[in-house]
Amino acid sequence: MKIRIFFFCFLLVFSLYPLYNYASSDYKEVHTSLGKVIVGLNKDMALEKFGLPTSATENIWYYSGPETFFIYFPPASLLSIHLYPQFCETTEGVPLEFRALGYFSDFKVQDITSQVQFLFSDPQNFSTDKPRLIIPQRAGEYQIRAKYKDIISNPAYITIKGSQEETGGVIEKEKLLSIDILPFKPKVSPDTRLSFVALGTFFDSSKNRYFIRDISQEVMWFTQQDKDIVDFKDNPIYFPSVGRVKVFCKYQNLESFPQEVEVQDNLAPFKETIKHITLLPEFIFTNLNNDVTLRAFGTYYNNRVEDITSKVKWKVSDKEIITQLENGEFLPKSEGITEVIAELDDLESLPAKIIVVGKKDSLPAKEIHPKDLIFIRIIPDYLRIPLGEKRQLTAQGRYSDNSQADLTLLGEWMSSNDKVATVSKGRIDTASPGETKIYIKIKGITSLPASVVVEEAQLVSIIISPQNSQISMMESLNLKAEGYFTDSSRKDITSLVNWKIAKPRIIKIKEGKVRPLRIGQTQVRAEYLGLESLPADIKVVMTKGWLIYLIIKGIAFLMLGIIIIFLVLYFLTKKEKNKLEALFNKNPREFIVSIYENVKKILSIFGLSYQESIPPLSYAKLVEDRYSIKDNLFLRFTTKFEEAKYSYHILESNDAASTLNDYQNFLRILFGHYNNFSLVFKYCLTLIYRKPLFIRNS
Repeated sequence: MKIRIFFFCFLLVFSLYPLYNYASSDYKEVHTSLGKVIVGLNKDMALEKFGLPTSATENIWYYSGPETFFIYFPPASLLSIHLYPQFCETTEGVPLEFRALGYFSDFKVQDITSQVQFLFSDPQNFSTDKPRLIIPQRAGEYQIRAKYKDIISNPAYITIKGSQEETGGVIEKEKLLSIDILPFKPKVSPDTRLSFVALGTFFDSSKNRYFIRDISQEVMWFTQQDKDIVDFKDNPIYFPSVGRVKVFCKYQNLESFPQEVEVQDNLAPFKETIKHITLLPEFIFTNLNNDVTLRAFGTYYNNRVEDITSKVKWKVSDKEIITQLENGEFLPKSEGITEVIAELDDLESLPAKIIVVGKKDSLPAKEIHPKDLIFIRIIPDYLRIPLGEKRQLTAQGRYSDNSQADLTLLGEWMSSNDKVATVSKGRIDTASPGETKIYIKIKGITSLPASVVVEEAQLVSIIISPQNSQISMMESLNLKAEGYFTDSSRKDITSLVNWKIAKPRIIKIKEGKVRPLRIGQTQVRAEYLGLESLPADIKVVMTKGWLIYLIIKGIAFLMLGIIIIFLVLYFLTKKEKNKLEALFNKNPREFIVSIYENVKKILSIFGLSYQESIPPLSYAKLVEDRYSIKDNLFLRFTTKFEEAKYSYHILESNDAASTLNDYQNFLRILFGHYNNFSLVFKYCLTLIYRKPLFIRNS
């Protein structure tokens, strides 16, 4: 298989690569001598559509199964070039070293210095004997760019000064070396204003002394959220909403390192305890004649900033080189390099590096080698990375002539905990959740640490399966939502997602189980942690089985309705029957009248309506002739009714009993003239009119 894929790569380079000269939102299928090849997809799209490949190389993925095919990815292309350092200052004849870093479409960074062409704003004033090394020939302000093919880098700005002989020995008296802003990594609530302190580290060349000055009112303040940068004329700075915001400032063409502000809801009240100690200057180059002054600044959890120089305890790594005096002052004793740490309440600062050279009246610039590296700082110095993702760090070196250079690709990178993250050429690869410290070491000098926190893997995409489904109204469907995370893991998150249905009247979903509501087609998306999946199509169709089920269900509901109505009418009719039975003993006269009225309604139901114009006895004769009744049964019944209604005779219960007997016998004769089907229909009509038939003698 490896040989086959290797040969396949060559075939694709010459036959398929031209397909990428046009843009297309859809992938293409190309049939070659080795089989079907899919082009036009990136790796994320391929993973989402076809899943994990059987085997893979950098540019070719191979799939085996019911259908064998390949997916081809084009080689990474150069997107941009970054030239480092971006700002530098030196004197005539002192070499400068630049690096050109190429950023590619596959998110990789590569040193392409040897491949680029350097473009100077004034080329005749520079010589380039070796790659990366540029020797300025004349003082002035210049720009340099790196060019590779048609891509040009950002400009780097160079300030070249003349030698001391040419300038009459004039050296800049007070030079700003760096700017630090406090409080350190503050946390605030939304709609909060926070005051920042900008501390400038200066060097007075006339006294060979470093000093710290508060320049908060002189700098220009900026905030950066994502890629948006906003400048602020005033300090304090306003933070309107939740999120992470970087704050930095600029002064004398020098930009401070950014300070990250975390804006959170529902912050707990902060205690008045110290959170961080900033020790300035971070490095000092001095001689045995000059004492050294360090200043410690504390950041408290409530974001208060205080000069705590007089409160801290000092730790010196080599007390043979310097000795402590008071209030942050130290006296050099011998040549060498040492580090000083400030401690308060069991909290330590990062070390300040002090380099002591031999006893001289002064330290002219010509006695310090212009490229002696004295300090390294990693940018950024704090990172939070989801497991599985990569990040790039930059190492910035400061030299004895106060120039700066990018050292990212030159030093040896180290991680204090390789089980959490590893680092190579500034590129961080995460291994497991936790915290580690990152260092870079160059020529015996180790940088200040950068803190890296590896968080749990973050969700990057959601895929629903199956993607296309067709079900009937009688079926259900189980959808599965699978989450893809930054560490390349996959997890079933069906029970965690929220389901979004384009047409909620067609289906309903609960915990991934789809139940149809009506015929139609809709789309479903899964949403979790702000991420939304691609839609899955679900079609609900009609089937013969469902139609038969629907008919049976309708008939069943109809029968149930009829039964309920029947029972209601039955109990209402029974109630009327109970009333008649109650009259049998209590009021025989009323009983006889009531059952006669009842039988008249029954006769009208059976098709022989009573007419008010016909006398009762004539109506009785008509009934007896219609139904061939002998022995004057209905006539006796009618006569008894008239006696009960119009006479004042006293009627006893035996009169009611004889009348009831005639009533029951008449109904038997009446029912005998109809078949069973007709009787059922007539019975239902009697229930509708709530007229009881046979009455029990209680």
